Amino acid sequence: MTSLSINYLRLKILCILEGSGATVLKYILRCGTPNKSLNVSLEHYLKNLPQHSTANYKHLKSKERRFTDTEMNQIQSDYSCKSFDISLLHKGIRFACEGIAKLDDGKWKDVDEIEYLLTEIKDERNTCVHNKSSMTEREFLTKVASLSCLFIKTLEVTKRKYSRSDAEFNKIKDEVEKAIEEIKLESFGEEEISRRCGKHMLPVFVTEVKNELKKLFLNIQYLKPLSILRNNNLNLNIDAIFSNPMITTKLSEENYENDYIELQNLLQSTGGSGTPQLFLVEGVAGSGKTTLLTFLVSEWFKSEDQRHIKGLDKYSLLLRVVCRENSKDSFKGLIEQILPEAFFKYRNLLLPLFKQCTILFLVDGLDEMTNCSQQLIKDSFDECKGISGVTFVCSSRPEAAMNFLSTVPQNYHISHIKIIGVKEEERINVILGYYKWLSQDNSGQTDHITTAVKEVVWREHFRLPLHLLFLAILCHDNLDSVRNTRAQSQLYQVIHRWCVEKLHTRLADHHEVKKKRRSHHKSIRNVLKFIYQLALKGLMENKLYITKDDEDLVSDASDNEGLPSEEVISAFLSLRRNVVDRVVEEKYWFPHKGLQDFFAAYHIIGHFEQKPSDHDTIKHVLQVYSEGRLDLPRLRNMLYHVAGLFNQSSNLLFPKVADEIVNLFQESGFHFYSEWLSLVEETEGNPTILTSVVQHISRYPATGFVIVNDSNLSSGAALLSKIPSTTVKIQLKRKLPCMSDLLKAMEGHFCRRLYLRHHVRNPGPTPASDEVLQQINRIRMTWFNGHLSIGGLRMLPWNLKMLILVLTSDDEAHQLLASLTAEPSSFSQLICIGRQYINNTIDGHSEQSYTQDATLGDATWKRVFRRQYVANSNSKNPVG
Repeated sequence: MTSLSINYLRLKILCILEGSGATVLKYILRCGTPNKSLNVSLEHYLKNLPQHSTANYKHLKSKERRFTDTEMNQIQSDYSCKSFDISLLHKGIRFACEGIAKLDDGKWKDVDEIEYLLTEIKDERNTCVHNKSSMTEREFLTKVASLSCLFIKTLEVTKRKYSRSDAEFNKIKDEVEKAIEEIKLESFGEEEISRRCGKHMLPVFVTEVKNELKKLFLNIQYLKPLSILRNNNLNLNIDAIFSNPMITTKLSEENYENDYIELQNLLQSTGGSGTPQLFLVEGVAGSGKTTLLTFLVSEWFKSEDQRHIKGLDKYSLLLRVVCRENSKDSFKGLIEQILPEAFFKYRNLLLPLFKQCTILFLVDGLDEMTNCSQQLIKDSFDECKGISGVTFVCSSRPEAAMNFLSTVPQNYHISHIKIIGVKEEERINVILGYYKWLSQDNSGQTDHITTAVKEVVWREHFRLPLHLLFLAILCHDNLDSVRNTRAQSQLYQVIHRWCVEKLHTRLADHHEVKKKRRSHHKSIRNVLKFIYQLALKGLMENKLYITKDDEDLVSDASDNEGLPSEEVISAFLSLRRNVVDRVVEEKYWFPHKGLQDFFAAYHIIGHFEQKPSDHDTIKHVLQVYSEGRLDLPRLRNMLYHVAGLFNQSSNLLFPKVADEIVNLFQESGFHFYSEWLSLVEETEGNPTILTSVVQHISRYPATGFVIVNDSNLSSGAALLSKIPSTTVKIQLKRKLPCMSDLLKAMEGHFCRRLYLRHHVRNPGPTPASDEVLQQINRIRMTWFNGHLSIGGLRMLPWNLKMLILVLTSDDEAHQLLASLTAEPSSFSQLICIGRQYINNTIDGHSEQSYTQDATLGDATWKRVFRRQYVANSNSKNPVG
């Protein structure tokens, strides 16, 4: 007999206990509650016991009478008590049966009393469930005989105690003995065992596996931020820096406003209760996808009352896979690998029991899948497609998202969402969280940091958590460099120089290095050329690690330059250890996909610095490392860095190069105005790039709106001044010096949305929005937010749908309201908002919102006014 079948013998014992043992306890409960009707629950019966009842329930304190939520579900769903498990049957007998001794009575320890016997059955079941050892055939037969004697003795004691008939006793006795004999003689596999006793094994199985998973994932809730830039294992709890990210269901490059999902509702789905779920979280490199999945692990560890995310309580188990790491290639192999204790105990029952649980399955980095993890994910979706209680949360960069969705089985309910990054008002807090951790200083002296980052943190690329980490590092080590981070490529350039400077410092103290600092600089640059090359090679092969041959190449280059290879490599790459089948594998990785993109872009720039021939192009450099067709959408972030670095090396940025950059972006899928504007902004409005973009748009008209915000106002004005007439959304929160340039550039364009937040926060004695409104084409405007006079209000178009006004006094409020209601047809398209009072605080500015309903004829208007209390205002209350 194999060890596997021997393990089944213990599961057969469990089948006997859960079957015949439960039958015995049900018989006791039925005999001891003669007046309980099948039409009432056990709970109802207990609460309505007659005065003369001897049941223990009558004498217990309220705290001792309690049933757990799980027990109450069983009680309410089964008035007959036939589906009760052994634990609940034992509790029901103790509470409800007549003539059962009080809980502190000595009969519970007397081997001849019913109290002892029914407890012995329960304890045998618990021992069997928790015992992990194997059982021989002889031990099995001995245990079966022992249990049979226990059951029969318990039935005999019950017959005498409750004066039951011989016929009834013999019928139950025969039923119990027959069931035991069938299980003893029958040969069945894991599916049959799972069917017979899986429901009763499941609570213990879940508890054991959950504990094992918590040990496995204990350190997952801690980040190691510095490992991105140096091999440093300092841990940071995810809760210390996690902020409520911007998540939207709107997947286009257009405006996301009003489409946000609150983090607490992330796992709320509209899918059917019998449908497995998939949440695909899409986001660019550095947008916080991995951080979000890490936060979900951290949340799963917490009790329900401490969680920020709703719905986690319904998942009994959690799995996590990082696609770039080597692992098993099947779902079954994965759970056997990460749950060795459970596998040792349950063997082939592990998978069927696992599939009876509710599972939250986190998959990080679909765009970084290896051949092994790709097969694992496919097999996992196939294995779980019939499990209603499973939810996959998968993260991916945009370029891999759609291809992945085409492989998902049809019966999954899919929610495709996009993570944008950190809200502007929360970015400084995230930076300060990182800064305090870096400095290990909780003194609270961070005013100088706040002042420095306020000048740049509102820019669009700082919505990415990775960039906020970079900014925190610069604040800690080189505060003056913060101002030089306007564009994404500038930020990476500063961080790269920081890494090089740190390497210089280490080399200066290294006993093997005898060169002077000036010589170090040239030597490091020579070695970096190899790292840049490997970054592009890995990017084209869709891998973040370097092979052993690649590592040897960099080591040889370091040796040739007289530099210690370990110091050089660890300054720019991270050493990661992965254990598969007890084999430790070490590889150097590019610390983040965003940094790999930047290094790869540097290789392309380096090629042009070497005075290439007239026939050399960016695409030619890319094709050297590509196998077949170029996947340009996947290279889009790298192309941004190429454009940004060419802008910083203006002597290389010829019209021919600019035209190729624009064409490459077009081939990568650019078609929105907002995308072209992001390229102009990344290159700081470089005239050569701008000319190429304008020429391209004139040949291939872009779609959507030109969306101008604080971050791209200067670039937006430059672009609008040169392109054909189009529709514009202006969303400004600050007073910026180049506002006049934008208004001049708006000539010939149509304004769809005008959001003047600075005027709302800082209203002056004269409404400032009037002048802006007067200088733009308003005919297509549907949304306005600002500070208007009555004259300004009359400039608004009739088809306006949203109107939000700041009010500085009650008189102004009444005058504007009177003007609004004087001509009902003027604003017949306004959206209904509803009456409410809202208190908001944004960057220290306190606001109240006031809504007014006005009904005129058949039209119901609901207007929103935002009331700003300003200095020396005598107003105390909102307009009423």
